[in-house]
Amino acid sequence: MKKNKISVDKLEQFSNIQPISHFVILMLATFGLYLFYWFYRNWKQFKLHQKLEIKPGWLTVGFFFPILNIILLYRQFKYIRVVAESREIKELYSPGWALSGYFILNGMAGLPRPFWIIAMFSIWPIVPVQNTLNLYWKTEQPNSPLKKKFTGKEIILLIIGGILWALVLTGFFLSE
Repeated sequence: MKKNKISVDKLEQFSNIQPISHFVILMLATFGLYLFYWFYRNWKQFKLHQKLEIKPGWLTVGFFFPILNIILLYRQFKYIRVVAESREIKELYSPGWALSGYFILNGMAGLPRPFWIIAMFSIWPIVPVQNTLNLYWKTEQPNSPLKKKFTGKEIILLIIGGILWALVLTGFFLSE
């Protein structure tokens, strides 16, 4: 119980709003792997804020299974839209289109070089989801200060992403 209290207090220090620029940088730097943490973090925030009976860790593990990952991501996109609508937020998106756009663009990663780079644009269908989520948190946490710096976990992800980019670019230029 004490651990949960600390987590709630820590979360309430700052708003759950994530600047769009941070989201885009983290997604690009990690080749989209940040989506796993983003998915987990959103469910964890909703669980604490709305006292949901869910297990964010197990939901995130489900992301590793084909078809289940599509269902889980759609469920989160839909949930974000529903809670935003409940707060009368007007800037909404279609969960189905956001999901379709993400998976279609992400599927481009299998294309031959240099066309695989199109997959990097798979983040764009998720940007409206993050924007709607930010609008929701703005209504729920109007007096909480915005986090302007990357968190420690995000910095670790950026470092890992930098290493991945270095490996990809090295392989790209060495194979020429």
